[in-house]
Amino acid sequence: METRVEGKNMTKMKTHVLVLTLGVLLGCTQAPYTNEQERPRLLSLDRNRVLELIEMPDPSLTLYRNEGTRGLVEKFFIRAAGSERVAKAILRYSDEMDLSLFLTFSVAYVESGYNPRAVNRNSGSIDRGLFQLNSRSFPHLKENDFFNIELNVKYGLEHLRQCLEIGGNDIIALAMYNAGNTQVTSRGAPVSTLEHISKYVEYRKKLESSFREFFRSVYKENKIASLGDRRS
Repeated sequence: METRVEGKNMTKMKTHVLVLTLGVLLGCTQAPYTNEQERPRLLSLDRNRVLELIEMPDPSLTLYRNEGTRGLVEKFFIRAAGSERVAKAILRYSDEMDLSLFLTFSVAYVESGYNPRAVNRNSGSIDRGLFQLNSRSFPHLKENDFFNIELNVKYGLEHLRQCLEIGGNDIIALAMYNAGNTQVTSRGAPVSTLEHISKYVEYRKKLESSFREFFRSVYKENKIASLGDRRS
């Protein structure tokens, strides 16, 4: 995540068309909840309701907040991330900040491949950790802080939420997260950022499809108890 300013000028109309096209492909979500009381905190869901929910645009956070399906959501994302510690940190802060699990896990994958030690050197700055926090954007962090999973997820998702609140949907938010708010709002997203977003869209589609298939297989085959209570 680098907040650099590109030297080359781009046609803003072309950039906006590309961003809008990506948004249509993904089906942009709205900004997160801003009122704590608006959050859907469900205590229990029956089998039919779960099967209905997984066909909705984004059931990830609702199913995570449900005590009956939380274990399954954890299991799925632990497998996706390849690390229980990484997955649970992203789940925790996504829940606290009302961010879609599909959004946050997809960003982590595209930014670092779920690698807490990932490093990318730019001109005059360095991106580090799961959410590729930029050294110029987070000057108060020490080098080791960038590789601390909890801290990296916390600061990364706080920044992502801010971008989402400003941008209003996932695609604009991702452009801001990758290229910087000033760059996107004043000059449009650079080509490299649009390519970055394309990777996000592709991965998120696969993640959502796998998530739904996982829940369908569990609930339709009545494996809820055996899988829902187990932890990786």
